[in-house]
Amino acid sequence: KKEEGKKESRISYTDALTDPFEEYKVFINDRKVLPYKVKVDTSHCFKEIGNQREDDALLSFRMEGYCKITIQLKHPIFRKVTIRPLESSLPYEVDKDYRTISFYVYNQGQYTIEFNDYTTKTLHLFVDNFKEEKNYQNDSSVLYFKKGIHNKTNDNRIGNDNIIRLNNNITAVYLEEGAILQAGIFAYQVNDIKILGNGMIDGSVFTRNATTHERLIPLEFQYCKNVLIQDVIFTDPAGWCLNPYYLDGVVVDNVKIITSRANGDGISVQSCKNVEVKNCFVRTFDDTLVVKNYPKYGNYQLEGSTSNIYFHDCILITDLAQSMEVGYETIGEEMHDIRFENITILHNYHHAVFSIHNGNNAKIRNVTYKNITVEDASMGEGDRNGRLLDFNVKHSSTWSDNWKVTKLGDVATVRMNNIKVTGKDAPLFIEGSKDDRDNTIHEVSDVSITDFKLNDKVLNESDFSKNEYVKGFSVQKTGNEITGSHINYFYT
Repeated sequence: KKEEGKKESRISYTDALTDPFEEYKVFINDRKVLPYKVKVDTSHCFKEIGNQREDDALLSFRMEGYCKITIQLKHPIFRKVTIRPLESSLPYEVDKDYRTISFYVYNQGQYTIEFNDYTTKTLHLFVDNFKEEKNYQNDSSVLYFKKGIHNKTNDNRIGNDNIIRLNNNITAVYLEEGAILQAGIFAYQVNDIKILGNGMIDGSVFTRNATTHERLIPLEFQYCKNVLIQDVIFTDPAGWCLNPYYLDGVVVDNVKIITSRANGDGISVQSCKNVEVKNCFVRTFDDTLVVKNYPKYGNYQLEGSTSNIYFHDCILITDLAQSMEVGYETIGEEMHDIRFENITILHNYHHAVFSIHNGNNAKIRNVTYKNITVEDASMGEGDRNGRLLDFNVKHSSTWSDNWKVTKLGDVATVRMNNIKVTGKDAPLFIEGSKDDRDNTIHEVSDVSITDFKLNDKVLNESDFSKNEYVKGFSVQKTGNEITGSHINYFYT
């Protein structure tokens, strides 16, 4: 069905070059396409090696106009399919005779299509617009990767250790659509870095074992300034995915990440300043968006500093650990102005959605959670607790002393506004502590929560569990509609 007045579509798509997903058929405008097979772990239990993972599908393409997506299953369709984000309000049609689900996509966006009848399989659908770009093919400062698989066996720009090392002469990597890079990218004291393109960085060929510490981090940048990471897809990293460490000036825009192995953190910002993460889809098997403070490698007396960190307009799935985390490692007193705004969490299965864990000496100041929607709060699955919110200052025998033993700091000035959560009626904890190591008090103070709705209830102060070391806590209801996040693409 074509809608009158809609522009005829233009599609740019590359079939999976390796190991396509074929458990169901997918069509774009009636043309069969081959999605990529991606690994997910829905056990929600930590494992040193990813030996119990499942296959899901990833379909990514660029579009001008609109297009029709059709999915044909091998099994009968008994119940409705869920297309998320729910606010995208994409209507769909089911043909039970042909076992198909069909719907139209009109705008750039990141979607999941979930089939709950016979399987937990999810289609991750990433749709980008066409845009004007500089031609990087003849730029000597850019490593340009064309369509195809690139690894150390066929591309001499990749080292024998599977690493590409940027320097002051080579500062950028461009992955054209259909390019698959099986390597990590490392930079030390390099400025004006760009990682661009609609290609993919694939970590599936590398070993991740948390016991033996085998890993390969896709992007590891240290002591750099002015970094742009845009449009790239990251699948199955063998450890953390984006690892910015002591950076100043970072933009991460329209990046898509799916992790499923031990310590599969998504975007882990460590001792950085002036960071903006926007328009990203991040599904992780560990903390999804996380801010930490570390000391400097090799000289742990030099402590970290974190300021002006801004996450916004992102879509998250957290299979393990926390969705929006500050901590646990918080070594260095300066840690302030951290914002999470206009975030949609499709699923959170494990630890808290909202978490501040100050296990070291940071003075954490000015943390904001604003315009947040949690479509499915299912915390407590697998091997962990079921808290929805967890703010605390306390020494952790697991996390506090790994890098450097410090005294405890505190947390002050936390603002939450327009929060909409659907799911478990889960506990919300805010706790300071008395540190038995030196008999000192460490408070969580000046926490203001406005318009926080859990299912059908707008929360009161009595809905939060606090201890004696929480000072200046308030919960307000304005009477305004609690809308949560606002998705910037809609069916019209």
